[in-house]
Formats: sequence, C-alpha cells, structure tokens
Amino acid sequence: MKVLLIGGTGLISTAITARLLARGDDVTLYNRGRSRADIPPGAQLLTGDRTDYPTFEALMAERDRLFAKHPKTMFIAAHFGFHANDLDRLGRMLDRLPNVYTETGAIIEELARQPRAARAFFVKYQDRILFGKDTYEASEYPAFFRTFETADEYFDGYRDYHAFWKLYGLDLPDMVLRKLYYGNALKLVHGLPVADFPPIPAPGTAGGH
Repeated sequence: MKVLLIGGTGLISTAITARLLARGDDVTLYNRGRSRADIPPGAQLLTGDRTDYPTFEALMAERDRLFAKHPKTMFIAAHFGFHANDLDRLGRMLDRLPNVYTETGAIIEELARQPRAARAFFVKYQDRILFGKDTYEASEYPAFFRTFETADEYFDGYRDYHAFWKLYGLDLPDMVLRKLYYGNALKLVHGLPVADFPPIPAPGTAGGH
C-alpha cells in the first residue's frame, strides 16, 4: 500500500512510519525537512510547508482581476463564487463585473439557512444565476427543487457532510425559477436546443411578473 504521512518524524508518527515500513508499505513523508535524521530508512521524503499557500483573499483577488481584465469574456463563477455565506460580497462582485455569472453547485445548504436573504438575492440577480450541480445523481435533485421551489422549513439536505443544520425553502417566484433552471443557460451556452424549452414571458405580460 502507498501511504503518505504528514510529518512522520514526531514521537508517535516515527513509530507509525517504522511500523508501516516493516509491514512492507511504500511510505512517503511530507514535512518541512527539519528532522531528516529521524526519517526511518526506506521512507521517502517530500519537503514542503502545508501552510505556505496563498490566502483565500489573495486567491479571490487574483480571480477577480482575471474577470476584470477580460470584460468581453463571460465567466461563470462556480459555487456562488465561494461567497454563498456572504451574499452581500457576491452581489458587489456581480455589480462590479457584468461579465460574471454564478451557479448553485454544492451550496444550497448555505442558501437554505438564510432563506429570506437568499430569496432576495435570487430575485435581484435573477438574470445572473444558473442551476448547477457537481455530479449527476438523480436522487439528490429533489433537495434542490425543495430548496428553490417551496417554503418548507427545517428539512434535511442531501449530503450530511455538506452541513449539520436544517434547511429552509426559498419559495422562489416562477419567473426566477425559469431563468435559474434553463433561461440563463440558453443565453450563455450556444447550441442548446432552445425550442425544447418553454418560452420565458416578458416582464409585464401574463406570467412575466
């Protein structure tokens, strides 16, 4: 078995490393390289510092500069731009960058614990949000539909590790749902079969609130 240990040279982890090697495992240690004398014979070493990476804020700033540098390119910022827990921040980004859209993959739990704020956000930015999901798993879609379409309260999400809290429905208006589920995608993704989807009524017409 191939095993990667973070550290591997401490009081306990050195013994674990030796035990794995004695068992015949292929062991690699990842650490800062300050205790090379303690590395058991047979173990491989990768030197690095797991804290030596850009901060979240640095990564977000770099991403936003990319969006701003290419105003004629349409970007879809996945997972609500990693700001589902800060809708004001995401709103400011969408206001500042009209070429940026976002999508709902893997973040409904964040939305469904702030249903009033999330509903207001969807209504305000209804032309900029696409329905999205990381993987196709038919059994998980009802949780999305319940979150977006109902006013249900205190229900479970579709994956325990996404959240430990209960969810609350956003009860989105029909027009917003149409744009979320297919209307905005039809605008952005060329080649989709437009005729296969119901037309979206214009604002001020019957059905176009």
